[in-house]
Amino acid sequence: MHLKTLIIMVGFIVLTIISCATTKKTMTFKAEKRASVSLVTFNALDQDGEKIGETPVSVDMTKLKGKAVKIAATGKQSQVWVFPDTIGSKTEAFVKFLDSETKDSPNRNSEEASKSTANKAFRLLLKAYQSLSSKDYAATKGLCDQASEIDPSLSAPFIIKGLALMQEGDKEGARLSLTKAKGLDPEDNNIEELLKATW
Repeated sequence: MHLKTLIIMVGFIVLTIISCATTKKTMTFKAEKRASVSLVTFNALDQDGEKIGETPVSVDMTKLKGKAVKIAATGKQSQVWVFPDTIGSKTEAFVKFLDSETKDSPNRNSEEASKSTANKAFRLLLKAYQSLSSKDYAATKGLCDQASEIDPSLSAPFIIKGLALMQEGDKEGARLSLTKAKGLDPEDNNIEELLKATW
């Protein structure tokens, strides 16, 4: 091999490595009405956090390490979004808000009990995501099992558990967990992307 050819090949490899290393992955948030978008830590989800901007806004996925995205609009319930390290090819999210509850709402007590149950499940899911980020897969799976016992209708425990199983190399277990998630939330196309990774 000639020296000139070798130099060109090395230059191409370096250029490829640099271009791969500098490619940023972003998630763009859009909403049906103007909403504030912030980064919050897992232990301060009720706080305002670091404001990024208003919808539509793009978030650099590298800023999400140990954080969640909080989206709030006047008169609507706030949402907190948590992303695994791999989100597939999805780069856009459309946010639909629920109206905020008032103190005089009918069925307030049953709704409060339902919210309390949902909040317990969400707290467990946030802890599960933290464990997943820390590569503590046993804790991740246990927390996901607890969350799915509290609210069996949620797909998130099965998604996070599937991610933990994939990281452990258990593709069959991941496939079963993600298939269960897809059954609970057939409209979530991200689950399809994750399922493809289990084959």
